[in-house]
Amino acid sequence: MNTTNLKQLSLLSQALSKPLHTQLLNYIERRYPKRNSNVHLKYLNIYAAFVLSQGKLNFSAIEILNDVNKFKAHTDQFIGFIYCESNNLSLTTKKGNAYSLHRMMCDFAKANHIHIAPQSLSHTKINDYTQHCIEGYQSLKRNEEKLTYLDGWSVTSQERKTITVDLDFLYVKYGQAFTDKIHDALKRYGLTQKTATLTSSLFKITSLA
Repeated sequence: MNTTNLKQLSLLSQALSKPLHTQLLNYIERRYPKRNSNVHLKYLNIYAAFVLSQGKLNFSAIEILNDVNKFKAHTDQFIGFIYCESNNLSLTTKKGNAYSLHRMMCDFAKANHIHIAPQSLSHTKINDYTQHCIEGYQSLKRNEEKLTYLDGWSVTSQERKTITVDLDFLYVKYGQAFTDKIHDALKRYGLTQKTATLTSSLFKITSLA
């Protein structure tokens, strides 16, 4: 999962129900008022990505709000997801995201009369709680197609520079197989082009969407 590109993935807008999306965004904004709206949305997109990775759409959280153990397990698995799937992030950044989002889940729990204790996370190592979360996430059945989707798409230039290309419009309309064919063609093309030319060409291609 490339957390930088999550905002480009349209399916994330379908992962959470509108009431849940609004509720969680409110918790984030209240807890972190000095952070800008892009950061708030980034946090919410990471949670939506976790939900989508489980193959769920329009998730309302009702199934975890009726059982404290399910809520705690869901939260721990979510933290594990952050550590396992945030491929582009350092351990320090993973810790920062996990800490902020765990506090969001604590606020969500409290609003629904569930108590989950804040947890200590380390920016230098995988501590016992984090390891527990990783193991919990790894025990889940994951939707591999959706995990691939969360990685987004990139192309490498002749100069070995990586350029992100937004193929979400193809994926949503035509599915993974067709998008993979187009992506493979773009990757072969990219290796023949200098970075500036490739960037311009990719922009022209995606602007046709």
